[in-house]
Amino acid sequence: MLPGTGRQNVYGYDEVPPLGPLQVKIRLPKRPLKVTLQPQSEKLNYTFAGNTLSVAVPRLHIHSILMVES
Repeated sequence: MLPGTGRQNVYGYDEVPPLGPLQVKIRLPKRPLKVTLQPQSEKLNYTFAGNTLSVAVPRLHIHSILMVES
């Protein structure tokens, strides 16, 4: 039971598990200079064809940010 709810069928979670791997595609007007996963500053390999960025994100944590710099 989640404290303060008064219900036995309500549950709470202390953490959100990471996801991955993920394949992300983003349409962009021009080729990016670099693609990184923040806050760990992990450089990611990517492809860019037909105004579409394709990048594999190995693991996405709750506070992860995919940074695309152009």
